[in-house]
Amino acid sequence: MVQKARTSLYLDKERIAQLIEEGWNVSALLSEALDLVCTPDWEDMRVMLKIKLMENRREEIDKEISTMRIRFDLLEEEDTRLLKSIGQIKEDWEVAKRTTRLRDYVQSLNRIIIANMYHYPEIEVAAEDIIKRIKELNPDFDLHTHMDRLRVVMEY
Repeated sequence: MVQKARTSLYLDKERIAQLIEEGWNVSALLSEALDLVCTPDWEDMRVMLKIKLMENRREEIDKEISTMRIRFDLLEEEDTRLLKSIGQIKEDWEVAKRTTRLRDYVQSLNRIIIANMYHYPEIEVAAEDIIKRIKELNPDFDLHTHMDRLRVVMEY
């Protein structure tokens, strides 16, 4: 016969109350748990439990990695769209700036043309710098053609 010993254990009061409420005999339950721990199979169970906990953690990690991959893919797509938008905005802005400069140069040229009464040699000298800048922005610019168009517009 096994001799019993009286001992003091420090356990969570709420857990003990819950076990008693559920109808468990706490002393018997602890005695069974001690018997289980003292069996030769306990080490196998401990190792198997540890492996199971590790496997569960690996599953959690796999889920997190999967979620992160999805998030990464979404961020990569957004980055690609942003780069494309930035490039387009820069290109559009440069075109707008060139157009604005060209407009300003043409307006200055038009004033010179009108002030010189469409006299080509005088305009060519007076507007030499402006014509050079216009041709930098529009290599196909032709002063004669421009003067002819301006004359038609001004006659209306």
